[in-house]
Order: sequence, then C-alpha cells, then structure tokens
Amino acid sequence: MSDLTKNPSHKVAVENESNDRSTFKSSHRSVSSEKLAEKVDSWRKAIAKKTVRLPQINKTIENTRGMNDNIHTEKKQKKGKLDKKKSSSKRKGRSRMTKEDEKRINAIKQGKELDNLFADVDSNWKFNPASLADLRRQLATLHTAADFTLTKQNTPLNSYINYATSRGKRKVQGSLHRKLPEKPPGFQTGRFRNCSVVGSSGILTGSGCGNQIDSAEFVIRFNLPPLKKEYVSDVGRTVDLVTCNRYRLKTQFGYAVTEANKKKFVDFLNNNYPELSYIWLFPFSFAGSTVDNVTHVADVLREHNSSVQAVFSNPRHMFDSKVFWAQRGVNGSTLTSGMNLITLALDVCEELYVYGFWPWLVDRRGQEVNYHYENGGKSVAGLRQANHNMPEEFSKLLQLYKHGVLRLVTTTC
Repeated sequence: MSDLTKNPSHKVAVENESNDRSTFKSSHRSVSSEKLAEKVDSWRKAIAKKTVRLPQINKTIENTRGMNDNIHTEKKQKKGKLDKKKSSSKRKGRSRMTKEDEKRINAIKQGKELDNLFADVDSNWKFNPASLADLRRQLATLHTAADFTLTKQNTPLNSYINYATSRGKRKVQGSLHRKLPEKPPGFQTGRFRNCSVVGSSGILTGSGCGNQIDSAEFVIRFNLPPLKKEYVSDVGRTVDLVTCNRYRLKTQFGYAVTEANKKKFVDFLNNNYPELSYIWLFPFSFAGSTVDNVTHVADVLREHNSSVQAVFSNPRHMFDSKVFWAQRGVNGSTLTSGMNLITLALDVCEELYVYGFWPWLVDRRGQEVNYHYENGGKSVAGLRQANHNMPEEFSKLLQLYKHGVLRLVTTTC
C-alpha cells in the first residue's frame, strides 16, 4: 500500500494533540537553526529512502511556524524605550548588531532551511500518473463531477440546503431554484490536459511565472485578483474560473444591487477577465440574508447578457471534502477555498500546477514575502484564520508534490 493510500489521521492527531490548532498563532517557542537544520536533513534523507510521512512533514513545518512571528514583530514602541535604546547605542558604539541585522540573518537561515526542505524533491521530480490514479479512486467518494456545485439535478425544488459553517438550512423554493443551472457546468465534468491553480501569495512576486501559468488549458484564480500590467509577468492574465467571497462582493460592488453597481460589477469582469467563463460564489456559508444577495449575481449576469456563468458552492460537497482531508491529516473547521478548488482540480486535471501557495513570510532565499502579491503590507491576518489550518493544508500539498500528484511551484519559473 502506498503512502497516499494510508490513513495517517490517528497518528497525526496523537502527534499534534498538544499543538495549537489555530493557523499561525504565536507559539512562543524558538527552535535553534542547528536543531531545525538537523530535522530538515533527516527529512531529506527520508525522501531519498521514500519513507517520509505526513506527520514528519507536519512536524518540520510546525517547527518553522515561529518565523512568521519573528518577522512580523511589533515595530511601534513607546518613546521612552526608544530613547533608552538610542542612549545605550551611543554608549556602546555603532558596531553592535542591531535587531534588524539579527532579523535579517535569521530570515536568511530560515530561507536556507526551507530551501533544503524542497531541494531534494525538486531535483528528481516528475508527474506520477499512477499516484494520481490512486488518489482519484479515493476522491471518487466525493462525487465531484455531480456535486461540486449546486444544480437542479442535485438540489430539487422544495429540498433543503444545510449551511456550511452555521446551523440551520434553507428551503429551495422557486426563486432560488430558478437560479441554479440545470446540470453541472462543463469544468467539473470534463478533463483538462493541464491546469494552473493560482493563489495570491507574494511568493509570486519576481517569479516570472506568468507565461507558464497562462499556458495551461484551464486556469483557476481566487477572489477577483488584480491582473494589472505590472503583475502580468509574474502571475499571468488568463483566468477561466475565479472565486469571489461575500466580503469582496459586498465592499467592492455593494452586492451589485443598484443599477450602477450592477454595471460596475459586470464591467469589472469584462475588463479584467475577458476570457472568464465561471465565477464561483459562496451563498450558503452561513445563515442570513446574504444568501439572496449572493445568488442575485446569477440574475445580474443574465440581465447583462454576460458570457460568465455564476456557479454556487455546494455545502454538502465542501463538508465531505473537509472530512476526506481530515482523514488524511488536514484538520480545521473548514477548508480554504484554495484546498476546495485543488480538490476539484485533482479530479479533472491530468497535470496540476499549483502557484502562489505559501504559508511563510520568507521565501526560499530568505527574502521577506507579502501575504498577497498585490500589496506592500506584511499582514498575516489571513495566515491566522481560526477556521482554517493552512500549515496542515500546505504540508499535504507538499506530500502530494513529493508523490508526483501535483507540481508545487515555489521558485522562479
């Protein structure tokens, strides 16, 4: 039995029972570079022998969690403390190493450790169709082709839809049922030669991966990302399916309720994503009036004769996917949209390339990385969402990469 077919959930649960489950919460632990280097070295040897397991990868990633907190330190301090440091610096001379120097040296060391983590996999990597086929046999229990999105076929009139993250359910009445497509959209029932799933991490900055991303037969992006001229060489321009969360739809387009906002929304899609075919929305994340506000997008696109089709996430499939990956070592209240779309892509893409997924604030060269490529801030709020477990999701992607199931791109192209 291969590593992929084994179920490591019990082992992961025991090993990680005492670990903090919230994403990238401050652990107040420090790991010496020497000890971490030894762990990475043992991990590399395990790869060579093909004995590495998900818990081992999780442990290595757990040991590097602290780097985000080391880099994203509090910069504002009280004036009295600053004056005291300045006075001390004058007395002791300018040759003393500053905290910025120490931070930079630590970042370089951490970058080297991360590079070692990937180096052995990168050097001999190739797609492994047998491993992909093995995983697809397991994924078949999710019925992705039929159930990834809501349709009239899987959601009959007067049936009920359970909310994904809150109690309660919504009855499917005429007005809602009318907005659902008759059958599953083509992207979830077809087969693509190759696909690009493109996250928004700052790891893409300076990557030069734009052309490689755009060369894929099917390209997936998240939350209406900016594809401006200054980003194109790194992130590309092509997009076939894009997601949009409730917050983005509300703050940028006012749920596209007024005529002005309807036009603004449709024009934004047409101008930024001329090749777009589908927009994936989340109307049933939790109970409330947002269900109608989000499903309303389907009517807006039809009214404006848009070629873009609105499709709605299926809470049942999202829940089943969460259980599927939890049984394989990925724990969390909900999966990220990235992991949900990768679950789809594993089912429909013969060769899957994953870009812009990175749970650290330094890259493999020790350079600081923005949370998103389109802004200059160092916010780690997204890395610390209590509902998601990004470290375990990433360690699973790393394991799938090691087995040749997908290509995890973390360097320049």
